[in-house]
Amino acid sequence: MTIKSVILASSLLGIFLSGANLGYARDDIQWWQWLNLNLMEEGPHKIHLYLDNRIVEDVTEERLWLASIGYKYQASKRTQIGLGYTYLDIRNIAQDTWMHRQRLELEVSHETKLNASLKLHLRNRIEIWWDEDENTDEYRSRHRIQLSHPLSIGKLYKIYTNTEVFYNYERDLLSQVRTIPVGLGFKLSKATQLSIFYMIQSNRATNGMPWSHNHAIGTHLNHTF
Repeated sequence: MTIKSVILASSLLGIFLSGANLGYARDDIQWWQWLNLNLMEEGPHKIHLYLDNRIVEDVTEERLWLASIGYKYQASKRTQIGLGYTYLDIRNIAQDTWMHRQRLELEVSHETKLNASLKLHLRNRIEIWWDEDENTDEYRSRHRIQLSHPLSIGKLYKIYTNTEVFYNYERDLLSQVRTIPVGLGFKLSKATQLSIFYMIQSNRATNGMPWSHNHAIGTHLNHTF
Protein backbone atom coordinates (compact mmCIF):
# COMPACT_ATOMS: atom_id res chain seq x y z
CA MET A 1 0.00 0.00 0.00
CA THR A 2 1.50 3.37 -1.02
CA ILE A 3 1.50 6.49 1.14
CA LYS A 4 -0.79 8.17 -1.38
CA SER A 5 -3.40 5.42 -1.10
CA VAL A 6 -3.20 5.44 2.71
CA ILE A 7 -3.78 9.19 2.82
CA LEU A 8 -6.76 8.91 0.49
CA ALA A 9 -8.31 5.92 2.30
CA SER A 10 -7.82 7.48 5.73
CA SER A 11 -9.35 10.78 4.73
CA LEU A 12 -12.36 9.13 3.11
CA LEU A 13 -12.91 6.94 6.17
CA GLY A 14 -12.86 9.95 8.47
CA ILE A 15 -15.37 11.88 6.40
CA PHE A 16 -17.63 8.83 6.05
CA LEU A 17 -17.70 8.07 9.77
CA SER A 18 -18.48 11.65 10.74
CA GLY A 19 -21.55 11.98 8.57
CA ALA A 20 -20.36 15.52 7.86
CA ASN A 21 -20.20 16.91 4.36
CA LEU A 22 -17.33 19.18 3.39
CA GLY A 23 -19.71 21.22 1.29
CA TYR A 24 -21.86 22.09 4.32
CA ALA A 25 -19.03 23.06 6.68
CA ARG A 26 -19.49 26.77 6.01
CA ASP A 27 -21.04 28.36 9.13
CA ASP A 28 -17.86 29.59 10.80
CA ILE A 29 -14.08 29.52 10.54
CA GLN A 30 -12.31 28.90 13.84
CA TRP A 31 -8.81 28.59 15.22
CA TRP A 32 -8.18 26.00 17.94
CA GLN A 33 -4.93 26.04 19.94
CA TRP A 34 -4.04 22.99 22.04
CA LEU A 35 -1.05 22.64 24.37
CA ASN A 36 -0.14 19.42 26.18
CA LEU A 37 2.66 19.40 28.76
CA ASN A 38 3.83 16.02 30.06
CA LEU A 39 4.92 16.99 33.56
CA MET A 40 5.96 13.59 34.89
CA GLU A 41 6.43 10.11 33.44
CA GLU A 42 7.72 7.26 35.61
CA GLY A 43 7.15 3.68 34.52
CA PRO A 44 3.46 3.23 33.65
CA HIS A 45 2.46 6.51 35.36
CA LYS A 46 2.09 9.87 33.64
CA ILE A 47 0.81 13.28 34.76
CA HIS A 48 0.05 15.95 32.17
CA LEU A 49 -1.39 19.46 31.89
CA TYR A 50 -3.60 20.28 28.90
CA LEU A 51 -4.66 23.78 27.77
CA ASP A 52 -7.13 24.70 25.02
CA ASN A 53 -8.08 28.09 23.53
CA ARG A 54 -10.61 28.62 20.72
CA ILE A 55 -11.13 31.70 18.54
CA VAL A 56 -14.41 31.74 16.58
CA GLU A 57 -16.62 34.06 14.49
CA ASP A 58 -14.23 33.82 11.54
CA VAL A 59 -11.25 34.06 13.91
CA THR A 60 -12.33 37.33 15.56
CA GLU A 61 -13.78 36.37 18.97
CA GLU A 62 -12.51 34.25 21.85
CA ARG A 63 -15.16 31.62 22.66
CA LEU A 64 -13.62 29.10 25.06
CA TRP A 65 -10.55 28.28 27.08
CA LEU A 66 -9.88 25.37 29.40
CA ALA A 67 -7.21 23.92 31.62
CA SER A 68 -7.07 20.22 32.47
CA ILE A 69 -4.87 18.14 34.76
CA GLY A 70 -4.78 14.42 34.05
CA TYR A 71 -3.26 11.16 35.18
CA LYS A 72 -2.67 8.22 32.82
CA TYR A 73 -1.75 4.65 33.62
CA GLN A 74 -0.27 2.30 31.01
CA ALA A 75 -2.28 -0.81 31.85
CA SER A 76 -0.67 -2.87 29.10
CA LYS A 77 1.52 -2.40 26.06
CA ARG A 78 -1.41 -1.14 24.01
CA THR A 79 -4.01 0.03 26.56
CA GLN A 80 -4.02 3.19 28.68
CA ILE A 81 -6.45 4.34 31.41
CA GLY A 82 -6.84 8.01 32.28
CA LEU A 83 -8.46 10.25 34.90
CA GLY A 84 -8.84 14.01 34.51
CA TYR A 85 -10.24 17.22 35.96
CA THR A 86 -11.01 20.16 33.65
CA TYR A 87 -11.98 23.77 34.32
CA LEU A 88 -13.61 25.66 31.43
CA ASP A 89 -14.64 29.24 30.72
CA ILE A 90 -17.25 29.46 27.94
CA ARG A 91 -18.25 32.82 26.50
CA ASN A 92 -21.69 33.97 25.38
CA ILE A 93 -20.47 36.26 22.60
CA ALA A 94 -23.82 38.03 22.10
CA GLN A 95 -23.98 39.06 25.79
CA ASP A 96 -20.20 39.15 26.32
CA THR A 97 -20.51 37.05 29.49
CA TRP A 98 -18.58 34.01 30.65
CA MET A 99 -19.91 30.75 32.11
CA HIS A 100 -17.66 28.64 34.33
CA ARG A 101 -17.77 24.85 34.11
CA GLN A 102 -16.03 21.98 35.90
CA ARG A 103 -15.65 18.49 34.46
CA LEU A 104 -14.49 15.05 35.57
CA GLU A 105 -13.26 12.54 33.00
CA LEU A 106 -12.54 8.83 32.76
CA GLU A 107 -11.07 7.39 29.58
CA VAL A 108 -9.69 4.20 28.13
CA SER A 109 -7.59 4.19 24.97
CA HIS A 110 -6.19 1.35 22.90
CA GLU A 111 -3.63 1.36 20.10
CA THR A 112 -2.81 -1.37 17.61
CA LYS A 113 -1.03 -1.78 14.27
CA LEU A 114 -3.19 -2.82 11.33
CA ASN A 115 -0.11 -3.54 9.22
CA ALA A 116 3.56 -2.59 9.07
CA SER A 117 2.79 1.10 8.64
CA LEU A 118 -0.86 1.85 9.51
CA LYS A 119 -1.77 2.40 13.18
CA LEU A 120 -5.26 2.41 14.70
CA HIS A 121 -5.97 4.34 17.89
CA LEU A 122 -9.30 4.16 19.78
CA ARG A 123 -10.25 6.49 22.64
CA ASN A 124 -13.42 6.23 24.75
CA ARG A 125 -14.20 8.81 27.43
CA ILE A 126 -16.97 9.48 29.95
CA GLU A 127 -17.41 13.09 31.11
CA ILE A 128 -19.51 14.50 33.97
CA TRP A 129 -19.80 18.28 34.24
CA TRP A 130 -21.60 20.95 36.19
CA ASP A 131 -21.91 24.69 35.54
CA GLU A 132 -21.56 27.60 37.94
CA ASP A 133 -24.85 28.41 39.74
CA GLU A 134 -26.44 25.21 38.38
CA ASN A 135 -27.71 22.43 40.64
CA THR A 136 -27.72 19.79 37.93
CA ASP A 137 -24.99 17.89 36.16
CA GLU A 138 -24.77 16.28 32.74
CA TYR A 139 -23.14 13.15 31.38
CA ARG A 140 -21.77 12.42 27.97
CA SER A 141 -19.46 9.94 26.28
CA ARG A 142 -16.93 10.58 23.53
CA HIS A 143 -15.64 7.95 21.11
CA ARG A 144 -12.74 8.64 18.75
CA ILE A 145 -11.22 6.47 16.05
CA GLN A 146 -7.90 7.52 14.50
CA LEU A 147 -5.67 6.19 11.74
CA SER A 148 -2.06 7.33 11.41
CA HIS A 149 0.79 6.60 9.04
CA PRO A 150 4.47 7.32 9.77
CA LEU A 151 6.43 9.60 7.46
CA SER A 152 10.02 10.74 7.28
CA ILE A 153 10.17 14.00 5.32
CA GLY A 154 12.35 16.46 7.19
CA LYS A 155 10.61 17.15 10.50
CA LEU A 156 7.30 15.68 9.25
CA TYR A 157 6.93 12.30 10.98
CA LYS A 158 3.27 11.31 10.59
CA ILE A 159 -0.03 11.95 8.84
CA TYR A 160 -3.35 11.09 10.49
CA THR A 161 -7.12 11.28 10.26
CA ASN A 162 -9.77 10.83 12.95
CA THR A 163 -13.44 11.11 13.83
CA GLU A 164 -14.96 11.66 17.28
CA VAL A 165 -18.66 11.45 18.20
CA PHE A 166 -20.25 12.90 21.36
CA TYR A 167 -23.37 11.44 23.00
CA ASN A 168 -25.27 13.35 25.74
CA TYR A 169 -27.16 10.93 28.02
CA GLU A 170 -29.25 13.56 29.81
CA ARG A 171 -30.69 14.73 26.49
CA ASP A 172 -30.54 11.33 24.74
CA LEU A 173 -28.73 13.16 21.96
CA LEU A 174 -25.88 12.64 19.52
CA SER A 175 -24.75 16.24 20.04
CA GLN A 176 -21.46 16.67 18.23
CA VAL A 177 -19.20 15.13 15.61
CA ARG A 178 -15.61 16.22 15.01
CA THR A 179 -13.70 15.01 11.98
CA ILE A 180 -10.10 15.71 11.10
CA PRO A 181 -9.79 14.64 7.45
CA VAL A 182 -6.08 15.33 7.59
CA GLY A 183 -3.52 16.22 10.25
CA LEU A 184 0.25 16.47 10.03
CA GLY A 185 2.70 15.77 12.86
CA PHE A 186 6.12 17.45 13.06
CA LYS A 187 8.93 16.45 15.42
CA LEU A 188 10.51 19.76 16.42
CA SER A 189 12.92 18.13 18.88
CA LYS A 190 13.24 14.95 20.91
CA ALA A 191 10.87 16.39 23.52
CA THR A 192 8.53 18.52 21.38
CA GLN A 193 6.02 17.65 18.66
CA LEU A 194 3.63 19.91 16.77
CA SER A 195 0.49 18.80 14.93
CA ILE A 196 -1.37 21.00 12.44
CA PHE A 197 -4.86 19.89 11.42
CA TYR A 198 -8.07 20.82 9.67
CA MET A 199 -11.30 19.90 11.48
CA ILE A 200 -14.99 19.86 10.62
CA GLN A 201 -17.12 20.34 13.74
CA SER A 202 -20.84 19.53 13.55
CA ASN A 203 -23.23 20.44 16.41
CA ARG A 204 -26.89 20.28 17.29
CA ALA A 205 -28.77 21.22 20.48
CA THR A 206 -31.76 18.84 20.31
CA ASN A 207 -33.00 15.85 18.35
CA GLY A 208 -34.76 16.86 15.16
CA MET A 209 -32.89 20.15 14.88
CA PRO A 210 -30.58 20.73 11.91
CA TRP A 211 -26.85 20.37 12.32
CA SER A 212 -24.56 23.40 12.21
CA HIS A 213 -21.07 22.93 10.77
CA ASN A 214 -17.82 24.80 11.33
CA HIS A 215 -14.31 24.78 9.90
CA ALA A 216 -11.45 24.75 12.42
CA ILE A 217 -7.75 25.10 11.76
CA GLY A 218 -5.83 23.81 14.75
CA THR A 219 -2.41 23.45 16.27
CA HIS A 220 -1.47 20.91 18.93
CA LEU A 221 1.87 21.43 20.66
CA ASN A 222 3.09 18.56 22.84
CA HIS A 223 6.16 18.88 25.12
CA THR A 224 7.68 16.42 27.58
CA PHE A 225 9.79 17.70 30.46
